[in-house]
Amino acid sequence: GMISCGCMYDDCYGYCAPRCANKIEPAENCPSLAEAGANMNFGNSIYNDHHFHYGYFVYAAAVLARFDSAAEQRLRPQILSLIRDYGNPSADDPFFPVARHKDWFLGTSWAGGLQRMANGRNQESTSEAVNSYYALYAYGASLQDKDGAPFARNLRDFGRLLTAMEAHGADVYWHVRRNSKIYGADYKHRVVGIMWEHVAEFQTWFGAANYIVSGIQLLPFTPVMESALNKEWVTQHLPEYSHDCAIDPECRRGWSWPLCLEQAVLDPRKALECIRALPADAFHADNAASNGNSLTNSLHWIATRDFPTESFRGWSGSLTTVATTASETTTHGTTQKGQTMAPPNASTTTSESWWSRWPSSEGNSTSPWCYELDVVYFPVEDEEASRFQLKGRTRTQAIS
Repeated sequence: GMISCGCMYDDCYGYCAPRCANKIEPAENCPSLAEAGANMNFGNSIYNDHHFHYGYFVYAAAVLARFDSAAEQRLRPQILSLIRDYGNPSADDPFFPVARHKDWFLGTSWAGGLQRMANGRNQESTSEAVNSYYALYAYGASLQDKDGAPFARNLRDFGRLLTAMEAHGADVYWHVRRNSKIYGADYKHRVVGIMWEHVAEFQTWFGAANYIVSGIQLLPFTPVMESALNKEWVTQHLPEYSHDCAIDPECRRGWSWPLCLEQAVLDPRKALECIRALPADAFHADNAASNGNSLTNSLHWIATRDFPTESFRGWSGSLTTVATTASETTTHGTTQKGQTMAPPNASTTTSESWWSRWPSSEGNSTSPWCYELDVVYFPVEDEEASRFQLKGRTRTQAIS
């Protein structure tokens, strides 16, 4: 496996360039391998949370491969080492196990590393687990048609399998419905914070506030959350999360944006109102849960939800998109099946910045909702993906 030796930060009290002062060779000098090092980097040295943490890097690499192929190629050996550590598809690899964290019977993962605990193995954030496997799919999809990446299609398909299993398992064991046949009436909450082999807990490793328990199952918001958030569960969970957030002012310090984005699954317009009502520093890096998201990403998530047609009162027509590369306004909104759609769904990819102007609820005027985005979507299910045309060519292309 691969572990992090950590970094003992030293800038000579401001008198020298920042550096890592610890020596990592020979291996015995690696701080995280010392007895006290098991708590460094969230237990990285005992293989704790590897899929959570490495998945963020792999997802970033998938996007990098789309926009800067040369940079991705330079970093590919390091990226593949991360992938082999937590999402290795090969039983012939002598250095890494197959899908380190995956429980093939339950379909979900165990995040806890090599440690003995009274309640057995555990996992907290299923959304981070789903994202980590989706990152494998995305990276494979980015490289599948490129030279020098014969592994790409197998990695893409393996990532798709792991993602589907994790999302399904999370919906079964972490997303609790009323009258659940798994937990019964004694479990009063609509979400599990930490799932152990022998107990389900409504808490997290870093706090017991109710809104944190909900929020940790709702980040990061990448396109795969479309598959992870079942509307039936969201309908039951959202009121509980909203109540818990409303009664605790601390929720607004970084933990309220997941509430807004979950709301977008049911009502994108109210979700937009929710985002607009957040404090000015809601996405500041100093706020818990906010340093992995942005206002731009949040607006894009809302903008690509399923807006009900009836919500456009007094308006008829198609989506209007003003492209930064076009000199005039062009009208889009026809799916492959010939149905008018407003707005576009999220099963698409785009490699260009674009401005969306969607119909306002009053008459035929348009109002801006999001601004100049550069977003790559890697749909797990792309059969129904829409293709938008600009000047006779495919502008937004689903990944097959």
